[in-house]
Amino acid sequence: MRVYQHPREARRFFAPNVEPSVELGVPVLAINGLNNFTRPHPANLKIAPHQKVARAHPFEGSGTDGTYLGNDFRAAYAPGVALTGSGQTVGLVQFDGYYPADIIAYESAAGLPNVTLTNIYIDGFDGTPSDTDGNTEVSLDIEMVISMAPGISKVILYEADTNGIPNDVLNRMATDNQARQLSCSWGWGGGPDTNADTIFQQMAAQGQSFFAASGDSDAYVEPTSTNFSRR
Repeated sequence: MRVYQHPREARRFFAPNVEPSVELGVPVLAINGLNNFTRPHPANLKIAPHQKVARAHPFEGSGTDGTYLGNDFRAAYAPGVALTGSGQTVGLVQFDGYYPADIIAYESAAGLPNVTLTNIYIDGFDGTPSDTDGNTEVSLDIEMVISMAPGISKVILYEADTNGIPNDVLNRMATDNQARQLSCSWGWGGGPDTNADTIFQQMAAQGQSFFAASGDSDAYVEPTSTNFSRR
C-alpha cells in the first residue's frame, strides 16, 4: 500500500502499487476498499448563488416566499395520488451523518408526521456529521422521502463516513433485507464493479427495488441558453 498525491484534488489518496492477489482455492469475484482515489460524493446537491438564478421566482410553494416545501413535492410529482407509503420502509445509502433536530424542524415547518429514523453505521462510522455538503445531502434525502411518502413507517439510514466503501453499504442493505425500497443520491465512479452487480442481483431476487439518482446538473440553465424561457 502506498500514499499518492491526487492529480485533480487537493488531497492524498491510498492505493496498492500492484494488483492484489490472494492464495485461495476458490475464485475471487472482487476486492474492494483498497484505495480511496474516488470518494463518494452527493449526486443531487447543487447550491447556486441567488444571482445565478435571479429569474427564477417560485410563487406556488407553501414555504417562505413561495418556496417549495413538504407536500408541495407530492402536488408537483404525484398529483391526485392517494397512496402515501403507509406501512412501508425505505432504506437510504449515505456517506455522512445528519442532525436529527434538522429533520424534526423540517417536519414541523412542513406539517409532516414525525417518522421513525433508524441508523445503521457501517465500517466503524459513528454518525457524526462532517458539516459539509454531505450532511446536507443526508438531510435532503430524508426530508424528500417523508415529503413524498408521508405515511411511511420508517426510514433506515445506512451510513458510512465520507471515505466509506460503497459496496459495504450496499451489501448491508441486501443482507439486512429490511426495506423493499432502497434509494441512493450519491455517486462514486470507479467503473464496472462485478461485486456490486452481484449485490444488486441479490436485492432483485429478494424483491428489493434500488433507485439511483441521476443527479441534477441540468436543473440549472444559464440565461444565454436557447432553452431558457424569458418572461
